Amino acid sequence: MVTGLVSHFIQHPQPWFWWPTRPVWLYRVTQGLHVTSGIAAIPLLVVKLWSVWPKLFARPVIGGLTRQLERLSILVLVGAMIFQLSTGLLNIAQWYAFDFFFPPVHYAMAWVAVGAVIVHVAVKLPVIRRALGESIDRSAVEGGGAVGPSRRTVLMGAGVATAVATLATAGQTVPWLKRISALAPRSGDGPQGVPVNRTALAAGVSRAAKSPDYR
Repeated sequence: MVTGLVSHFIQHPQPWFWWPTRPVWLYRVTQGLHVTSGIAAIPLLVVKLWSVWPKLFARPVIGGLTRQLERLSILVLVGAMIFQLSTGLLNIAQWYAFDFFFPPVHYAMAWVAVGAVIVHVAVKLPVIRRALGESIDRSAVEGGGAVGPSRRTVLMGAGVATAVATLATAGQTVPWLKRISALAPRSGDGPQGVPVNRTALAAGVSRAAKSPDYR
């Protein structure tokens, strides 16, 4: 969220906003962190959805006001996160399968997600406080007879998937990782080692680039 706000205010400067000119690579770090963390969040979102999937069909479907707020916040949060990560991935790949301008919609949807998180935490706060105040039932933990993978297995799997996704794409930001980042949209092999954002053909300037008057 912080790196997204930095990017937004650099592109849409406000009178109160100030960004240092040195070091020159600072924005590369913040934007690279923004993109890399977004890609790393994809397997985490998948694991989270898998873990809570049965609860989405729990009864009662409607329930009281608190339950309605809880389910509505989950619906908005899941929808916002899927939208943010999927369109963000398409944006860094420069495949615009959608008809809207990406930056303002991405920015607005981020606030929708933040609002959904706040509502969800507020609704679940009594449950959180009660759970934190209870002692752990060791017998239930050790011999509960739970079906499916253990929590440790799920966390390890999520960690491995996140690490693989990060290493496979972080090379466009971290130069010494570019040899193993097979899925990085940009290689960094352009002039002076600067990543080429798009080719002349993709930018529609092939004729101008080949013109003798270009230089």
